[in-house]
Amino acid sequence: MLSDSYNNIANVYSQKNHYDLALKNYFDALKIKKEHLKEFHNRKDSILEAEIYVNIGSVYQLKLEYNLAMQYYKKSLQAELKFGENNLSLSHTYNNIGTVYTELNETDSALLYFNKSLALRKKLLNEKNTYVSGSYTNIGIVYNNKKDYDKARYYFRKSMTINKELLSEKHSKIATDYINIGLTYQNKSDSGLNYYKKSLKINKDIFGNKHSSVTSNYFNIGLYYYENNKLDTALDYFQKGINSTLRT
Repeated sequence: MLSDSYNNIANVYSQKNHYDLALKNYFDALKIKKEHLKEFHNRKDSILEAEIYVNIGSVYQLKLEYNLAMQYYKKSLQAELKFGENNLSLSHTYNNIGTVYTELNETDSALLYFNKSLALRKKLLNEKNTYVSGSYTNIGIVYNNKKDYDKARYYFRKSMTINKELLSEKHSKIATDYINIGLTYQNKSDSGLNYYKKSLKINKDIFGNKHSSVTSNYFNIGLYYYENNKLDTALDYFQKGINSTLRT
């Protein structure tokens, strides 16, 4: 179908970061789909309509146009809810809405939607699933933003427990879990530093020394030493971060 072709073209442009071209093709796909729905209304077409709304919302989110992103995510939500509340795509839309509220620093609304997503994912999948661990991470991020570090750490650890069981120990998701847990210590104890170093080791094993994740690790370690007045060591790690930056 023509709408599918426009949607697929838009997906490619989105991946290439050509956001305006992506939006043009998504809107073309949506227009055709809406015309089709006037004559033939079925579940498959409505699901694709909801998918296009999500895709449009995702592009607006990448463009940092959060109000427009929210508008299209909620359009998707309305389309998905027509067919009940037991579908996985609905959990992803809840999650997307939560991420926008996080960016807007509307923490209570973010938690509401992240918890809706988590409950649905646990119901449809099971506790030991990377979608579930992702929900725990997102909830942890909100609590970290609220400076409720104990709760943030609790959710980050739940994410890490699942990821360690499902993934290799040397996996970028686990490296991210270590960083997230380290951040909850706010550079006030050696515990945070230990988590930063665990993350650094994994990322270096996976990516080598020239990668943005490794750069971030060095920066976080340097910041820890800086805030603890160990300035020479801080400089050393900041310089390592610069050296690990990929330059063309």
